[in-house]
Amino acid sequence: VADLVAWASHEPDESVARELRLEAAGLHREIGNLDAAIEQLEAILAQDPSEPVALAELTTLREARGEWPEVAGLLERRIDVEMDGDARLALRRKLGDLLAGPLAEPARAIDAFMGILDEDPTDLAAMSSLEKLYEQAERWEDLRDLLERRLDVAETDADRVVARVRMARLEEQAFGRRDEAMAQLREILEMDPENGEALDEL
Repeated sequence: VADLVAWASHEPDESVARELRLEAAGLHREIGNLDAAIEQLEAILAQDPSEPVALAELTTLREARGEWPEVAGLLERRIDVEMDGDARLALRRKLGDLLAGPLAEPARAIDAFMGILDEDPTDLAAMSSLEKLYEQAERWEDLRDLLERRLDVAETDADRVVARVRMARLEEQAFGRRDEAMAQLREILEMDPENGEALDEL
């Protein structure tokens, strides 16, 4: 490892030096020397802040140490440079879960999940995560807009029923608009006259 690091320090070709440092970081990781592995990865990123392999490896090491603020920052950097759409969505989801969970930063978590919907307006998992965050923050108007959005993209009657039941509860509990709530429930019964949940709500 020492030889690899020394070679990288004197190597004029940046691409070769990067590969040497990546190899050194991998060896340090194998023997449990995480501080030294992180040092090598950060040296790579000092030369090229968008180097994807170093960013991914550094994220993994920071996660192993529970350094959540640093992990969030790295995920944001990876999102900015990730060219594959599916991979970028996965990173946004991971960032949103981290911000909503261990970091307890709901406003930033909302931004992360909204980033998913900006790229994929039909992502129901992101909508579900946003619903919870809006409920916790008592952002009722935002929640109503989101439920309308869920209703617009619903592909099955079952999905439409779920959205309308939530809309009805919101109208009644948050806004006190019982007429609006009952209208939503009647829409459900037009699709499914025997729907027990809608009948119970009515």
